Amino acid sequence: MSKNWFEDYQQQWLDTWKNSFDSIKDLSNTSEAMTKALDFQQETVNGTLKIQQEALETIATVQKQWWDSYFDWAKQIPLVTNK
Repeated sequence: MSKNWFEDYQQQWLDTWKNSFDSIKDLSNTSEAMTKALDFQQETVNGTLKIQQEALETIATVQKQWWDSYFDWAKQIPLVTNK
């Protein structure tokens, strides 16, 4: 997960959050305000799920690399046999 992606997502999130308050100021259009609030919530959930997915993929990749390295190392150890 790149740092730039996270910063871009964070900026988008803040912009959407600010815009949702602009529509709430005008209570004459509560339908639009509710739609924007729901859109904001949906974007937040989707962004959170994407971050979780990338974090889990990174963890799985690191674990696979660790285990591959372990087995490569273990295969290089000479076996001791009793004669």
